[in-house]
Amino acid sequence: MHSGVAGAIVKFAILVAVVCFIYPVTTAFADQQCRFIEKKIERETCYVRQDEERAAKVKAHEAAKKAPVASPVLNDDDRALFRTLHSICRGC
Repeated sequence: MHSGVAGAIVKFAILVAVVCFIYPVTTAFADQQCRFIEKKIERETCYVRQDEERAAKVKAHEAAKKAPVASPVLNDDDRALFRTLHSICRGC
């Protein structure tokens, strides 16, 4: 039974490695595909679309960076539970 589980884990690890290798390659190719369009108008439209997509990504990233991180509000019961758990499990 252990060899079946180990084999499944190895297969899953290989699948994850392949996906991690292929995804960046396809993303990079998608950015470079405009230069292969022969018609100038379509190529320029493709470049404009890519610029808009990049600007939207940057804008979303900047908005996410500026968004305040909400700290959880703890009531007295939550604080007591936290102290109890912290005193029980000091290195878990």
